[in-house]
Amino acid sequence: MRVEQVDIVYFTLASQSREVVNNQRSNPHAEGLREFFAKNHRVKTLEMSDDYQGPKACANNETTSLDNIFSRTLIRFKLSNLFRFDKYELFTPMNKEIQRIFGFQIRVDSDVEFLNLLAEEFVKVLWLYNPKVVFVSVFYRIEAMAMCLACERLGIKVVEYQHGAQSDQHPMYTNWENAPKSGYELIPDIFWTWGEASKRRISTWADKTKKHSAILGGNLWMTLNGPIHTEALGARGEGYYKDGKIHVLVSLQGDPFFPGFLLDAIFESSNFVVWHLRDHPRLPITKSLRRRILQCENTELEESTSTALYELLSRVDIHVTGFSTVAFEAQVFNVPTVFTHVNAVLGHSSLIGLNGLNYADSAAELLKLVKRLNDSRPLAESVYIISDLELSTAVLDALVGNSNPPEMGY
Repeated sequence: MRVEQVDIVYFTLASQSREVVNNQRSNPHAEGLREFFAKNHRVKTLEMSDDYQGPKACANNETTSLDNIFSRTLIRFKLSNLFRFDKYELFTPMNKEIQRIFGFQIRVDSDVEFLNLLAEEFVKVLWLYNPKVVFVSVFYRIEAMAMCLACERLGIKVVEYQHGAQSDQHPMYTNWENAPKSGYELIPDIFWTWGEASKRRISTWADKTKKHSAILGGNLWMTLNGPIHTEALGARGEGYYKDGKIHVLVSLQGDPFFPGFLLDAIFESSNFVVWHLRDHPRLPITKSLRRRILQCENTELEESTSTALYELLSRVDIHVTGFSTVAFEAQVFNVPTVFTHVNAVLGHSSLIGLNGLNYADSAAELLKLVKRLNDSRPLAESVYIISDLELSTAVLDALVGNSNPPEMGY
């Protein structure tokens, strides 16, 4: 017996639902699908807690947690391994090479076995909802790969909805030079991209296969919450946004990519800059670094971490990050970015100095850029993101219409 008939399943992580909208936890990508297409298509969100945070209450009745299924499968996997004596010799050379090259031990055979068990469970879940198409976020996780495999077995198209602008240095979206013509079962069939640049980057290898492709669908949440000044923070954020100050949003990426000179810049700018720091959903900074940051009177972290990104971008003057592709979302709001990590230079070398994208490697250079950019506010035209509801609607209608999963029973 089917639980309910839906058109679209969106499989996501709890960490992507950290933004607070109307006092509720919200996932902007899933909300974008629901907001625009609920009139014509039934959208169901399936959510799973990830490694960096425990389960949280779902925001609405259109979201169902799969945590129990994951836990049950993990217990089944561990119990089966207690009584296993055979080994998968096929993976032994690979495991040894990984240890030799990277210096740590891993058992690829165990990961593959668990992935397969999880895919079996996801097949049952998908049969209950009978979707026409499944969307995933961040495909390069074992849970998302298991969902891709389940879709492959059911004949359901699986689409990854872009969660950021991919650079030439991103290993999961570029340089798949040896991809087989038939493609991979663990990788989405289609990559929904926000802009032409990302589509071209993925198409260079995906178009060489018969299975994978990239499409230009646009940023749904941006279309809904575009570059218009909003007072959505209201009284909740008023104390942090003071007149006569430069407001800088910092997109954090964990301790390893936090430059020491950023703390120096924060201390040296207490009289003219307010720093709004936003923690990464899956790579949070340590408690010790958090304490050091909050020692500065001109910083805040909790408010910006829980507030919707586009609300923040509508209120700040400058954006600073190691190499996060939030920089391209900031462009749409005409907010210039200062990168602080060499990865940005390696991945976006041809873009530095254009359209509001800058680079600093010292406190002095960072503060110099903050002052100059605040005074001049150069036009930050985006080439990575488009907001076109008509285009997005046509693309989704085509995806839903072209998928026809088979009838199955258990």
